[in-house]
Amino acid sequence: MSSCGICGQIGAEESWGEANPWMLTKSTPAPANFERLVWTGLHEGWFSGRHVYRCGECEAYFFLAITSSSGQAGNSDYDDYTLTRRDPPAVADLDSENRRRETAQLLTVQCCQRGDLVLLEQLLDDERARLDVLKTLAALVTPQFPPSVLLERPAAADTRTAKSIGTKSIGIDLTPLEPRLRGFVSGPPDLAQAAARALARHLLHQARHDELQSLLASDGPVHAGALRALEDARVRDGGLPGEADAVRALMRHYVRTRAWKPAIELVEDHLTFRAAAQAIREIAQGVLDVDGPVDLSPLAPALVDKASRASQAPAWAGKDNYEAAAAALEALRPPGSVTGDLIPKPKWAETSAQASAADRKFLASLGAERPEPACKKPGCSRGTVSLSVLCRLHHFEMIRGYAWPHGDEAKLA
Repeated sequence: MSSCGICGQIGAEESWGEANPWMLTKSTPAPANFERLVWTGLHEGWFSGRHVYRCGECEAYFFLAITSSSGQAGNSDYDDYTLTRRDPPAVADLDSENRRRETAQLLTVQCCQRGDLVLLEQLLDDERARLDVLKTLAALVTPQFPPSVLLERPAAADTRTAKSIGTKSIGIDLTPLEPRLRGFVSGPPDLAQAAARALARHLLHQARHDELQSLLASDGPVHAGALRALEDARVRDGGLPGEADAVRALMRHYVRTRAWKPAIELVEDHLTFRAAAQAIREIAQGVLDVDGPVDLSPLAPALVDKASRASQAPAWAGKDNYEAAAAALEALRPPGSVTGDLIPKPKWAETSAQASAADRKFLASLGAERPEPACKKPGCSRGTVSLSVLCRLHHFEMIRGYAWPHGDEAKLA
């Protein structure tokens, strides 16, 4: 035990978890003050399957491993936690081959927390640490939510009592490091890919899409690193923005590698759907090269589902999605088949003649205008129709949601 006021009561390794009636285990509470530890943003997939916390007072680090077990019927999950202490990292620890990777990552976190650009530059100069520093920077660009952790006891009075203990991590701004990252992009393949991944996540987070597109247009490891950044955004950052070029590049990558599950998820995501549908259409038409012909039929059910849902929505909410899905399906359809057989006709689909007839019928149903009272629409000098405070044209616009489009209303007076 240390003398730290925050983590002093946390041992070298602590375990706790939920009661599992199927395994006859009892609930075990989390160690005191666990909820006071700071979430760093390094988490499963980034850091050897562990979630990394730090003590804000003594800067010790803690690795949290979460394991889940299911009930006998398979319809319940029970979580167990193991927390392992790691002393504050030191540059000298880079001499140890066994601890080098871990030390480089923790020192990077420490530099970002302190704003220590001098040490961070030194780490980037150190060939032993450089690659792991770049990978860690990529992980820290975008704010992350902490993992869901159950304390199995009341939380401390001055901390959050939510299921997910800890606050969202603070994303870091890599702008001061951009020159270094761009320099590494032209370096050896492993460094180029890691630097491109960090730089692309930074550019995407700042909505600098033109510069991101230039990375995606590169070849080899730089292109691969930029694609990894897009995948990070889709999986880890709460969704990929619907920026067309980014979605297009990611869909092309998934199709080329026959990764149908994430490709379908791009179609299903409301933020990326239209750009994904456009990319599918361009691939089917040969506009977007995917290294030869490919069967895109695994994507058809998701497109049909999108079109079907859009067909049931009002025109203002569903028309764009319906048309995007229909265009993609039309590009996918085998010769001789009809896209219309796959998806229902939308409720709001009318020919121009039908729409005009419906408009005229509704306007005629309003009857003649009374000279008084005057129309309440500012600037309008017309009278009003029965049971309304508006003239024919403005009452039409209020009910139908658009202005009279035919230009010959006077003939119907």
